[in-house]
Amino acid sequence: MPVANVSSFAACCALCFAKEPGDAPFGICAAWSWNANARACWLKDGSGTAAPKVTDISGVLDSAPPVPVAVRTTSALATTNRNFASWNVDASYNRGFVHIDFSNVNLLAAATSLAPSTMRFGGGGNDYLRYTTAESEPPLCTSDNDSDAFVCLNASHFDDLYGLAERSGTDVIFGISFDMNRACAEKEHYVWDGTNAAALLKSMRAHKMEIWAFELGNEVNNRESTCALNATQQAAAMRALDALVDATWPPMERRPLLIGPDTGYRRPQEWLATYLDTATHYAPPLTQPIHAVTHRAFTAPAHRGRARALTTPAAPASPLFAASSCRRSN
Repeated sequence: MPVANVSSFAACCALCFAKEPGDAPFGICAAWSWNANARACWLKDGSGTAAPKVTDISGVLDSAPPVPVAVRTTSALATTNRNFASWNVDASYNRGFVHIDFSNVNLLAAATSLAPSTMRFGGGGNDYLRYTTAESEPPLCTSDNDSDAFVCLNASHFDDLYGLAERSGTDVIFGISFDMNRACAEKEHYVWDGTNAAALLKSMRAHKMEIWAFELGNEVNNRESTCALNATQQAAAMRALDALVDATWPPMERRPLLIGPDTGYRRPQEWLATYLDTATHYAPPLTQPIHAVTHRAFTAPAHRGRARALTTPAAPASPLFAASSCRRSN
């Protein structure tokens, strides 16, 4: 029999959650169903086979027990920076990067509405970029053969992208290309060549572009098996980039920070440990510390285990947001 006069599906869920072992008519509530018209709540032990009615709102209890939370209001334990709101531009050809008009007024309005914010220019497509600059003669690349495996970032297109960030009050994180084509061809023998990046950095400084931070490589750890790459190679590339930044920006100037390694889902803890050890403990020392560790994670259900992987290797297989007592299923 349903419980009558239940005002909302949240109240129905709460009734299910409050049931104690031994309560009639069964000892535990695993699911609930609420009908708005009848204001009736059905509590279920999970043994039945009847499907929820389309007119009902139904749900289940999370498998994890509720987590007690204590909130201290006397002082701040941590703060986010003012540019915490962030957004991403990926240079992937198949996502239309080469055709985007970054001077579009509607795009500028959208970016400005988030200000102050941070734009990360990075992603899988950035590892297939080549750069040419206003100072390059002849051009270091052309866009005649742009494809999923190659995109030439010319000066005018990057000027428009940087202009969007500058006009909207947005900090820029620039993801430098790891040159994934050559990396996957040379595999464990690959050594990053910073020649093309050096031309870009020199042009950035000449045009007084304010870059908040550089990354180098996007989810390189996910290529460990397919391309036989390792964390030491990515760390060595970061050390080379550090030397380029040091050579391009004099010590007294504000220079871009270094962040990374932007790990993906494949064994990020092991990759990060080797990466940081190689990047920071080998001689000669970095000219500046790695400012932040970056990790890419998706929060869709299929990726929730991956999202936990970097920080909680022993996390249970419960959903990422399992602290919530009730979860609606329709």
